[in-house]
Order: sequence, then C-alpha cells, then structure tokens
Amino acid sequence: MYQPRPVPVPKDRPYLLPDGDVLFVGNDGMAALLDELNGVFTKAHPDIRFHGVFEGSSTGFPALISGATPLTALSREVWPEDLAAFRATHGYEPRSITFGYSGHGPRDNGRTPPSIYTHKDNPLPGLTLEQAVRLFSDGHTEGSLVRWSQLGLEGRWAGRRIHAYLPDDGLGFVGGFQARFFDGLPVATRAENVGSRENAVLAVADDPFGICVVGWCAARELTDQVRELPLAAADGEPYRTASKEDVAAGAYPLSYPLNLYLWEDPDGIDPLAYEYCRLALSRQGQEAVARQTPTEEGYVPLSAADLAVQRAKLESWAGEVA
Repeated sequence: MYQPRPVPVPKDRPYLLPDGDVLFVGNDGMAALLDELNGVFTKAHPDIRFHGVFEGSSTGFPALISGATPLTALSREVWPEDLAAFRATHGYEPRSITFGYSGHGPRDNGRTPPSIYTHKDNPLPGLTLEQAVRLFSDGHTEGSLVRWSQLGLEGRWAGRRIHAYLPDDGLGFVGGFQARFFDGLPVATRAENVGSRENAVLAVADDPFGICVVGWCAARELTDQVRELPLAAADGEPYRTASKEDVAAGAYPLSYPLNLYLWEDPDGIDPLAYEYCRLALSRQGQEAVARQTPTEEGYVPLSAADLAVQRAKLESWAGEVA
C-alpha cells in the first residue's frame, strides 16, 4: 500500500489558490481516476487539498509550463508542439512517469485504442511496426510499402496498390503517431486525408485495398466491413491486439500511456508532484487504475515489468526533489 512521506509545499508555489487548495489541471476522461487518487492523497496528507480542473489533455501542458499546476495528467503522449513550448520556456525536457495504459478494446461500452484497420476481406495476418511506418511515411531507408504484394498478399491483391487513408487532424493523433514512430520521417504524400477518424474507417469499409490508422474510435459502431489489424513490435515477435489481455501485458504496440508530467524549477523536482507519482505507482494507485478498466475509458494498470521500470525511474530522481 501507499506509504506517505512528508510533503513540504512552499507557500510561494504558483499552483496554490487563494484558499490554499492545489490547482490540478489534466485530462477530462481521467477525472474519476484522478478524483480518487486526490482523495487518497488528501487522506494521507490532510493539509493538502486539490481543486481539479479536468478539461482535456490539451489544457494540461500550458498549465504545467507556467507552474499553474504541480503536475498534469495525460491519457496520451505529449504533442510535439507542447514539448517544444516547454523546452523553449524551461530549457530542458519535462519529466514524466507512466502509471497505466489508456484503454482496451474493441468492446461495447468504450472506444478502441489507436488501431490500424483493413477491409474485413483483406487476408493480411498483421503488420510489424516497421511495416506500418513504411506504409504511412515517406523516405524510409528500407523503402515505402506501396503494393499489397510487398506484404506477401497474392490473388486479387497482388498487383494492387495500397490505398492509405489518414484522418486530417492537424497535429492531433496523426502528429503524435508521427512523432512517436516515424523517427523524423514525413507523413506519406500518397496517403489520402479524409477528414475525421470516422471518415478514415468508412473509407476502408468501402475499399478492399484500403488501410488506415486512427486514434480512439468506436469503429464497430460505424461499420462491420473493417477489422483491427494485429501488430508486432518487431519482426519475429507475435502479433498483438488492443485486447485487455495484450494491453495489460504491456504488449500492444500502439497502447497509449497514462502519463503524469511533473513540475520542477531550478531548485529541483516539486515535492508534491514527486509524492503524487509515488502514490500513482503504489499498489493502492494501481488498484485505482484497475477500477477504471470496466468503465467507458477502460484504463488498465501497468504490467509488473513496466511498473518496476517506472518505480525505478521515479526512485532515481529522489535526490533531486527540492
């Protein structure tokens, strides 16, 4: 269970409201989880109360950059422009810990996590992450994948071009996907931007030679003409899906993290932010994440291996807490 340690909170912290509450800005979908963690934290530290403003992941980083929140919670990795703004302001990279996975599926009461979809009749058994990058980017050293025969398909697919579709969401999911996996490569000019993620899924439903990658989407509510394509992290590794079992094992390559990004100043890491991360990575914190697994958001606690990595990372920062 969570074993609290003293948390000195300097009175001049910009995240302290006039009534002494701590402003905590983060993702709206995580509100129930964060409210539970806030309650546990306040019970252990009765002099610290939180005022949560959970209005979306995009609100958290501006607040963190200015110091208006001691930490921010995102159900995805931070967008490149937010990272750039943080670096420009502070001159260093923000620190973060991961304390869960953002969703699983497909299921009836929630969206499926980021997935690659093909037409239901497409016989492709799966893709590696490298193959996915070669499909949706330009300039890969191994060359682009432009025909289904390059992926081993025969018959009616052998001579046909791959029709790649993407949602046109600016620097949203596509930008994050590019930053996470493309290693600086541009998005493929041959990929057709079709507007919303729903449009991308429906384009594949109408096109046996189509493929798309989209963020969180209830694809099965839109059509029964597509399927989620299993993915492997590397060549020779088993294909994984966004199922609860694969996500819980830390094995689905497109799983997005539940991240806490910490405030720090020239004196070191904020002690309140550090202690909150200790709670999130404790058994009590992971049990709180697990209680969200059957909900619409479908958050999943970390696997034992990933939890050990995150705890070790946090502990390595202990000497830098202000």
